[in-house]
Amino acid sequence: MPSLASLVVAIAVETASFDGLREDLATRPPDGDALVSAFVARAGGTPVIEGEAALFIVKGSPDAPPRLVGDFNGWGEGHPGASILERLGVTSFFFKRVKLDRAARVEYLIATQGHEDLDPLNPTRVDGFAEPHSEVRMPGYVAPPEIQGSPGLPRGRVVSFDHQSAVLGNRRRVHVYLPSGYDREAERRYPEAWFGDGTLYVERVHVPQVLDYLIARGRIEPVVAVLVDPVDRRLEYAGHEGYRRMMVSELVPRVAREFRVLRRSERRLIAGGSRGGHSAIDLALGHPDVFAGCHRLPS
Repeated sequence: MPSLASLVVAIAVETASFDGLREDLATRPPDGDALVSAFVARAGGTPVIEGEAALFIVKGSPDAPPRLVGDFNGWGEGHPGASILERLGVTSFFFKRVKLDRAARVEYLIATQGHEDLDPLNPTRVDGFAEPHSEVRMPGYVAPPEIQGSPGLPRGRVVSFDHQSAVLGNRRRVHVYLPSGYDREAERRYPEAWFGDGTLYVERVHVPQVLDYLIARGRIEPVVAVLVDPVDRRLEYAGHEGYRRMMVSELVPRVAREFRVLRRSERRLIAGGSRGGHSAIDLALGHPDVFAGCHRLPS
C-alpha cells in the first residue's frame, strides 16, 4: 500500500496549474507544505511560468512576510508594501504573481527581515553589481546579438592600468576600450564614453563586445570607453566629493594624456547602472564642463 506522502506527491503532480494548487490547498490544508513542494519540484523550481505570469513562491514567516525585489518593481524602493508576498493558504509558503513580457529577462532577490538573499528554490543565478542575483528568463527571451557575438566582427581591445589617487589615497583598476582601427589610424582621435563598475562591465556586462557590435553596424561612431572600478561602491557612488575630484582632476586628464581622445567636454559622456547610474548623473550635473556629452541628446 502506498504511503500517505507518496499519495500527496502524486496528487500534487497531477495539479496542472497554480489555481489548481490553491484549490487543492483549500480542500486538504494539513498536506499544504507537501503539496506546494511537490508543485514547485514538478515545475523544476521557481518562479513557475504560466502564460505571461511568473509565480514566485518562497517559504517565510507570517510575522514578517517575505518581499520580492527586482528589476520589475524598482527593487522595492518605490512602494515597499507592493513587494510583499501573500501567504499561500495556511502553509509556510508565500507567493506573488508578476506579469512579465514574454521576452523578458529579469533579476531579483527575496527580502526577509532586513536581508536580501537569493531565491532558494531557483537554481538560476547571475552576478549582480555587488552580489549574485536570482534570474528568470521568460519563454520568449532571446539573448541580444551584441551579447551572443558575431563571427568575423572587427574587434577592439582593452588595456588596463592601476590608478593611484592622490585625492582619495587609494588605488583602483581602470580599463580602456580601444575600438578596431585605433592602432592603424595613428592620427585619429575619438570621443569618450565613461562607465563605473569597470571590471564588472568588461567581464559580465560585456561592454567591449557590445561596442564592437554597435560600431561595426554603424549604430554609433567609434569611441574610446573608460571603465573605472570603484573602491568603496556604496560610498563613492553616493555623490562623494572626493570621488568627483578624483574623476575630474585626475582620471579625465590622465586619459587625455595617454590615449587619443578628442579632449572636448561635449564629446565626453558618462553612464552607469544602479548606484553607478546615480554617480553618473551626479558627475554629469555637477561637472557639465567635463561631461557635457550627457547634455547633448540627439534630436
